[in-house]
Amino acid sequence: MDRTSPLDQQLLLKHVPGMAYRCRNDEAWTMLFVSAGCKPLTGYTPDELLNNARVSYASLIHPDDRAMVDKEVRDAVRGRRAFQCSYRLIARDGTAKWVWEQGESVRSDEKGGAVLQGYVTDITAEKTKDQALVESRESFNQLADSMPLIVWSADAQGNTDFTSRAFFDYTGSDFTDGLSPSERWRAAIHPADMSMVSAAWRVANQTATHYTQEYRLLNKDGVYRWHLSQARPIRDRRGNVLKWYGATIDVHDQRLLLQDARRLANRLINTLESITDAFITLDQHWRLTYINAKAEELLGVKRESLLGRVIWAEFPGAEVFEAHYRKAVDEQITQEFTAEYPPLFKHFEVRAYPSGEGLAIYFRDVTSQLVMDDRLRQSQHLEAVGQLTGGVAHDFNNLLTVILGNAELLEEDLVGHEALQPLAAMIREAAGRGADLTRRLLAFARRQALEPQITDVAALVTNMEGLLRRTLQENIDIRLTHDGSVRALVDPAQLEAALLNLCVNARDAMPDGGTLTIETGTRCLDEEYAAAHTEVVPGMYVMLSVSDTGTGIAPNILPRVFDPFFTTKPQGKGSGLGLSMAYGFVKQSFGHISLYSELGQGTTINIYLPQCAGEPGASVERGALLVGGSESILLVEDDEMVRDYTARLLQDLGYDVVVACDGRQGLEIVRSDRPLDLLVTDMIMPGGLNGRQLAEAAQRLRPQLKVLFMSGYTENAIVHQGRLNPGVHLVNKPYQRSELASKVRIALGDV
Repeated sequence: MDRTSPLDQQLLLKHVPGMAYRCRNDEAWTMLFVSAGCKPLTGYTPDELLNNARVSYASLIHPDDRAMVDKEVRDAVRGRRAFQCSYRLIARDGTAKWVWEQGESVRSDEKGGAVLQGYVTDITAEKTKDQALVESRESFNQLADSMPLIVWSADAQGNTDFTSRAFFDYTGSDFTDGLSPSERWRAAIHPADMSMVSAAWRVANQTATHYTQEYRLLNKDGVYRWHLSQARPIRDRRGNVLKWYGATIDVHDQRLLLQDARRLANRLINTLESITDAFITLDQHWRLTYINAKAEELLGVKRESLLGRVIWAEFPGAEVFEAHYRKAVDEQITQEFTAEYPPLFKHFEVRAYPSGEGLAIYFRDVTSQLVMDDRLRQSQHLEAVGQLTGGVAHDFNNLLTVILGNAELLEEDLVGHEALQPLAAMIREAAGRGADLTRRLLAFARRQALEPQITDVAALVTNMEGLLRRTLQENIDIRLTHDGSVRALVDPAQLEAALLNLCVNARDAMPDGGTLTIETGTRCLDEEYAAAHTEVVPGMYVMLSVSDTGTGIAPNILPRVFDPFFTTKPQGKGSGLGLSMAYGFVKQSFGHISLYSELGQGTTINIYLPQCAGEPGASVERGALLVGGSESILLVEDDEMVRDYTARLLQDLGYDVVVACDGRQGLEIVRSDRPLDLLVTDMIMPGGLNGRQLAEAAQRLRPQLKVLFMSGYTENAIVHQGRLNPGVHLVNKPYQRSELASKVRIALGDV
């Protein structure tokens, strides 16, 4: 049975582009469920579409398309198949959008009618692009037909596929003569020139080089006149020829002006090739000789104000571009590169081709693409760190569990041994540092298991004031500012750790003293802010702000401050994980973190956590006395050292312990008649049965059996979106006796 609530469905579909829906197959297509994607698609909210509260979805379909859509859906339902179609949708603001829909009939509702479900997405951009291609081709044909010379094109194999009207006017050929463009050309070329023309065209096609040839062409009066044909191949990124564009001009009376005619043809070809990308040409003195409309748009200037001017004088700050352009001209080689032009805040992908006249330059704005690529790299970087951390954390925490636990036992057993007890304490402290390092890495990678509860952030900060004053220097003035009680759903322990890290960083930035201001309150992150920070969901947030009057951070360092292990502190003075841990924890808590800093003025870090209502949850008292029991415990752990150490701890606490080395052996013990009160199991184990699978199987056999999981890295086995699933008990490795003892009593239901 599907137990997903409408709210859960909306949350699942929140970041999916387009609109998912379920509706009745009635005349109005009455919506029973619609995702939040309907708002950007139609302009109406889900509540306005559900049950036709404000408008029916069917009424939004363009009248000219409604019959087609009805027929497609009707035929699909009758044929018991899925349906898909594209049509126009009239949005709330009256604009028409092209959409693509795919759906199916899934069942009948309580009234006996069919219920449809499917997905609708906006394809206006694709339709516009297709239309633009058609219009571009039509514009090319119109431009070619309007010119007083013959313009033609050929496919990648060299077969002529278009000839302008000038050819027909000159030769007297007819569009309806049944001949192909290539056949018409062969019929018009002088027989004595045919082999020469064919050979030159064949060489150009085989070498993908420019084609230039003079030959005689028969006109409608039966007279052959000399013509000059030139063509240039259009290539893709790999250098493969996609298309040929050519022009043929009558040079019978101007053969003495051959060089000028060639320049005219070259200029025409360059102009024809500027249809898609922005395109400019420079002469040998770096003066702009041509600028197309796209270049005019990207550069933000009118072409009339630039033509004839030196490019460097009009676009200062283009040193990177100048270096590539000069190399292209000096070495006569093509230059392809991507560079930023700071005055326009844009990145351009550029191709510069040297020619006899100077330089032909194609370029396009790739700023948005680079931003997306950078975000993808950051996401992949974060995921890679998480995967690396997860792989190391499990085995590393197993080792730390044994080292930390036995060091603790040694320290207690060596009371009175002044020479040996400090050594045991050093081992315990070093293992604790290793455990803290693992926790910080897991926090940055958003792999730690959070235990969120409704937390009064202002009260939490107030309760930490004493700790902060003891931690910071006396010459630092701490000021707390609270805007009433502000509550967020957050793991309070992790929030305390993050705040402490930020305060320690602030202290280190004020070696000579200063002011540390901690402020709490509520802030609204609106649509405009969310548009500039794509990971932010607009709404009300609890803000925790930490400001110092320290040295500040250099602008060139700011982009790296959240990277793990990045630090500007002297060696041994910082791990470089404080800010990265805070960053990962805030992101995992569905929050947002921002940093503002000026050299010599100080730094402000703002943490935004989703606001929530309700009474703050009670936290578990830490540092309690060891409490044991006499219950029967099944311990399942694949690491022998961890298994032996944990079994000893539990036995010392008074429990009856039976051990298993993997999930399958543990399940056999569960199937036996042995009394069991609690299953304590590692999460990641070999043998095809992990801790979660073992717990599920065990509780099916013994519904009253309690479960406590152990792990240093849980991925998604018992953690959902970084938070422990309700009712799940987990003790993180490495753990001390007091932690294990407390968690066991909690799992057994005593706390």
